[in-house]
Amino acid sequence: MPSRMSLFNPKFNLQIARSVGWVSIIYFLGLAFALPLRMLMTYSNELTRVNLKVDNLFHIDLPIQLALTASVPILISVFLFRFLHVKAAADLMHSLPIKRERLFFHYTIAGVVLLLVPVIAIALIVLIIHSAFGFGIYFSTEDILYWASTTIVFDIVLFAAGVFVAMLTGLTAVHAVLTYIFVLFPAGITLLVLFNLKVLLYGFPRDHYMNLNIDKMTPISYVAMLERHTLHWEGTVIYLLIAAVLYGFSLFIYKKRKVEAVSQAIAFSSLKSIFKYGATFCTMLLGGMYFGNVQGQLAWTIFGYVLGAIIGYFAAEMVLEKTWRVFNKFKGLALYAAGILMIVVVAQLLEPYEDRVPSMDKVKSVLFTDMPIGYVYEYKSQTPEPLTGKESLQDVQELHSQIVADKKENVTDQSRFYENVFFIYELDNSKKMIRQYQIEKNKYKRYLKPIYESAEYKRSTRDIFDFKTEDVNKITITSNGPENQSVNIVEEKDLKEAVELLKDEVLHESYDEMNQSNGISSRVEIFIARDRIIHVDFKYSYDKFEQWLEEKGKLDEARVSADDIEHILIASYEDVRSPEHRGSARDVVSELEGQPGSLKITDKKRIDYCLENVGWGDSDQKYGVLIYFKGIEYPQVGWFDKDNAPDFVINHFK
Repeated sequence: MPSRMSLFNPKFNLQIARSVGWVSIIYFLGLAFALPLRMLMTYSNELTRVNLKVDNLFHIDLPIQLALTASVPILISVFLFRFLHVKAAADLMHSLPIKRERLFFHYTIAGVVLLLVPVIAIALIVLIIHSAFGFGIYFSTEDILYWASTTIVFDIVLFAAGVFVAMLTGLTAVHAVLTYIFVLFPAGITLLVLFNLKVLLYGFPRDHYMNLNIDKMTPISYVAMLERHTLHWEGTVIYLLIAAVLYGFSLFIYKKRKVEAVSQAIAFSSLKSIFKYGATFCTMLLGGMYFGNVQGQLAWTIFGYVLGAIIGYFAAEMVLEKTWRVFNKFKGLALYAAGILMIVVVAQLLEPYEDRVPSMDKVKSVLFTDMPIGYVYEYKSQTPEPLTGKESLQDVQELHSQIVADKKENVTDQSRFYENVFFIYELDNSKKMIRQYQIEKNKYKRYLKPIYESAEYKRSTRDIFDFKTEDVNKITITSNGPENQSVNIVEEKDLKEAVELLKDEVLHESYDEMNQSNGISSRVEIFIARDRIIHVDFKYSYDKFEQWLEEKGKLDEARVSADDIEHILIASYEDVRSPEHRGSARDVVSELEGQPGSLKITDKKRIDYCLENVGWGDSDQKYGVLIYFKGIEYPQVGWFDKDNAPDFVINHFK
């Protein structure tokens, strides 16, 4: 007859303390180094004390805190339940006169205590230091409580995950590895699926879905964000519910688990197939993602799938069989291949995904942008508004249709100058259709031009139209020369005139002017109430705004001119950019200055032309341009390519 046993049996607690207590001690010492000791080190140094900025306690040595949170709860679960993975210990523990429920409860409570004690102790120490050394100006008592409670939540959920996996395996090493796979699986499988869909489906908006809080799918990645993100009560409830569910399943599985499962990689025969084919599927996706992204060809993608599936299948077989002699077991791999082939065939029978372009009579609006929209941003410069005008919708549809028609060419010819474009349609049935493509914009200039030049698109994408003129406090215009001369506009009348002129310039800007990055332009900063700043480039095409500045007597300080230049030196760049030459900026200047037959320019008209058209990119560079500012020894380096080089430069180097 089983004897009664106290829940807090001293011998049990002593045995647990001896086998696992050292992990808790290491946890305490690690947290002590990351928080109390770091706080005292900061306090002892006046410079670091003055510059200290703490949004929350996770801001202090977060990498150390992350490493401890990601490892200690799982280590405790591994060492606590190691008796399930050693035959002698398993036989001994399960021969004791105690029910499995009591045994399980005793060990899990002990694990939670081993995690809680270091966190609570550190929180108390931090509270004492906070009070004694005046850290109240950096963070509050509530911040200490938030740190402790949040750390405890993540410790518990990771410990629960470790306990759950402990019930499924009979090997300690497999227990640790499978726990991390289990914890990271939601985010990992999501990323693998998204990357592979991007490779397989032309137009699949991978980047859009990757912004939908994937990093919050696993507690480890969530902890890594705690420096700048807050765990709210909803997240706390969800994680604690997950821990409770894992605890319940763990107890249920433990009661069903056989003692003979010791030394088995997977303790239940029914789960071995899930493990084997799950590993095969994941490595298949990994292989396809790697070769698909590196090579960018369907044949290599298929090769990656095949190779990944083979490696994953036989690796899983080796783990399950605990031997490398598994290469004669092809039956399961053949069944897996047949299943995948059937899924592919069924998918092909569905409505073609890649060729679909919605008709305009079914579209309410379309959001056209060059970056993923996964969450709500603050300003228009980050999130444009949807287009609803008939002409705009028609222009977007024509662009989308042409991109789809060029599918084969775009897939096989991915130059380094491609850019992303996103189409987010809102259909008349309130559903959304989202597509993402990588295109070379110059190739689609004919289709992009009417969209970019339309007033509706400019008003929906440029944040210069996203504020009231009366909210403007100041405008600063800064030249991009080495001394960064600037002028300020603060008079109410001048502010209103300047803003209206800038809006008018933007509205009448052509597609070519919008994409023009050449020239030494100036930066315009519009300071709005509530510490918001709008940035606009003062381009050479802004003639009306330039004339207004000249009338106000502010143009000379707002823009670099020929009067600021000593001279300009232009040299052939083809020899300098030879494959073996990869020197620093100073090396490039030395090479250009040493080129024979260089052209020195002192004429102001030619200098103004160079200032307006000099390039800063790294494509098709033919001539190096060294701009020597007055009073500045080191020149500014620019380039002319074959398209924007002036005749006087081309004729000189004939």
